Amino acid sequence: MLDTIGYVSGKILKKHIIDNSCGNGTFLQEIVKSYIEEARSKKISEIEIRADLGKYVHGIEIDELEYGKCRCFK
Repeated sequence: MLDTIGYVSGKILKKHIIDNSCGNGTFLQEIVKSYIEEARSKKISEIEIRADLGKYVHGIEIDELEYGKCRCFK
């Protein structure tokens, strides 16, 4: 699905992406994994990667139970 929307290597850094019904966070996990891999390949520091994830990756969930599950992923 990420390939379909153009969220592919070389096109993801410093770009906003939102999962507007993130459920337990499975899709967000793949987004974060892809972002980290791309950033590390560009020798971006872990501190900057962490800041970028907070700035550019967004998830919304209204179901409190699912939101809680999403927040528990490490």
